[in-house]
Amino acid sequence: MIPAAGLATRMRPAAAGSAAADCPKPLLDLNGKPLVRHVIDAALTVCGRCIVVTGYRATEMERALQGIPGVVTAYNRDYRRGMFSSILAGAQLVESSWFFVAPADMPFLPPEVFRVLLAAAAGSARRDGPLSFFPSYRGRTGHPVLISRELLSDGGDPAGPRDAAGPGDPRAAPGPVETAPGPVEPAPATMKAFVSRFPQETVPVTFAEILRDLDTPDALREARDRRDDR
Repeated sequence: MIPAAGLATRMRPAAAGSAAADCPKPLLDLNGKPLVRHVIDAALTVCGRCIVVTGYRATEMERALQGIPGVVTAYNRDYRRGMFSSILAGAQLVESSWFFVAPADMPFLPPEVFRVLLAAAAGSARRDGPLSFFPSYRGRTGHPVLISRELLSDGGDPAGPRDAAGPGDPRAAPGPVETAPGPVEPAPATMKAFVSRFPQETVPVTFAEILRDLDTPDALREARDRRDDR
């Protein structure tokens, strides 16, 4: 699952004065591909399906993702509440026992880290085993995070259900999909705070990329200058 619904307020100056000034952050270009496409490609080397959660400017996001094999979208009408609300919206479309969460602004995630976490989960398959696995590099946890669907199955949503319908679906409640951002409502919880209430495990890895996101103009400029290739 790739949460790509947020307002990205820290990134807006990245495109100021350029042709990309009106581009949603997940669609900003890096080495010839949108940021979110780098994450999708890494995830689909291991996963059979990728759920991208849209919210702010969802129509543009869904248009850009249309036709990519293995990609489905979920619409988070409460995207102003933060990433955790997007995870809850996307979780409604999860079909497997486990799912990954990888933010749309982490284009350097190596496919191998997904495999390492899956192997850890397979090795801990017991009744009282962990319900989430966090990769850790030099003592710092990052992404992707592997989460058991069981964790959200029994009243796990502390703020009630989210609508996973697309922006054009009649089930989707009216929302400010295309409008300029207004006041941001506080999130009911963060993913990390929520999953910490359940058994979890930290998995040491050798990939510093699990910590590297591009959420500021400087980070994006540096990545473009270095022309990193995953």
